[in-house]
Amino acid sequence: MTILDKKQMTEEDIKLNFITPALLSKGWKDKITMETKVQFTDGKINLKGNVAVRGDAKKADYVLYMSKDYPIAIVEAKDNNKSAGHGLQQAIDYAQILDLPFAYSSNGDCFIEHDFITGQEREIALNAFPSTEELLSRIHAAKPYNAEQLKIVEQPYYFDQYTNEPRYYQRIAINRTIEAVAQGRNRMLLVMATGTGKT
Repeated sequence: MTILDKKQMTEEDIKLNFITPALLSKGWKDKITMETKVQFTDGKINLKGNVAVRGDAKKADYVLYMSKDYPIAIVEAKDNNKSAGHGLQQAIDYAQILDLPFAYSSNGDCFIEHDFITGQEREIALNAFPSTEELLSRIHAAKPYNAEQLKIVEQPYYFDQYTNEPRYYQRIAINRTIEAVAQGRNRMLLVMATGTGKT
């Protein structure tokens, strides 16, 4: 029994009471980060006269991971006064920036899924969110790796106390390069702007 009617709940209440439990019940416990830890841009720099002002950072409500360095899905939450698909375009935009195959939106009633692999959108009951195994099997069906290739792709990056976590665009470059190596390609060209951390 909830204390408040769902329509009176804030977005944070919806996340706490409906979305987070739905994700955790499907095995995402150790493969999820939430908004406070998922700021993936510092915000666009805007010039106002001679003054530079930084805009709002982009933050995802939830990011779901295949492994530590390999995110695969984003979930955007909205309060229940909005439709379940109200945050889907935002989730799609963020998923495209982060190079993720799945985007979801929810208002606590159900999930709306956008699958970049098939291009399909569908509604999913709150208690039927895909498990980690289901999403991985859909990715592996689209990118069929053998056991040796999968071991290379899922190998976490080496980090020590002196190594910085890569920014989202560096992670995308690293993951695409690792995937190419796993597929047996031995010549690749990494094209990124000056100062973006190619080395």
